Amino acid sequence: MNNISSDIFALINPAYMSLIIRKFLEGYTTEKEDGCFIYIPYIIIPLLLSEKTRRTIQNSQNRKGLLNWITEYPENKVPLNKQIRGLKKYIKDALLFGIQLNLFLITEEGNLKLGNNKPIKNKLIATNEIKEVMINAEKIGKWCGKMRNETDIFYNLGVEI
Repeated sequence: MNNISSDIFALINPAYMSLIIRKFLEGYTTEKEDGCFIYIPYIIIPLLLSEKTRRTIQNSQNRKGLLNWITEYPENKVPLNKQIRGLKKYIKDALLFGIQLNLFLITEEGNLKLGNNKPIKNKLIATNEIKEVMINAEKIGKWCGKMRNETDIFYNLGVEI
């Protein structure tokens, strides 16, 4: 672990982040069966790991959608580019981990789709925070799936490609 605290290490654990991606895809594919652009998790993970941002997602109604959430909480856009740069390596590891376990897969078109393996649910290790992250991951997945295209997701969140 080198100089990384155990709390930070738990957040950037590839297994944990791959479960967040899986839950996001469960929501996303209810709207778009062909999956999402491979780079979308690079935006979603920082949003969900931030407790402040996660609370705003939780406080928004399901039917509001991504654009209404951004309008209501524009401050969530500001630090996103910096957070993405800081988490890029760990998100890549999570993607590779999830693909190896067939939690999700990459299509020939370069989209990320649900794989055939589902994570084993163990209620003993699911803290309230983990449950909250997973619920919000699925919610934001549905919101993103309702967007016209992935470029709109990047643009509206202020992320430069």
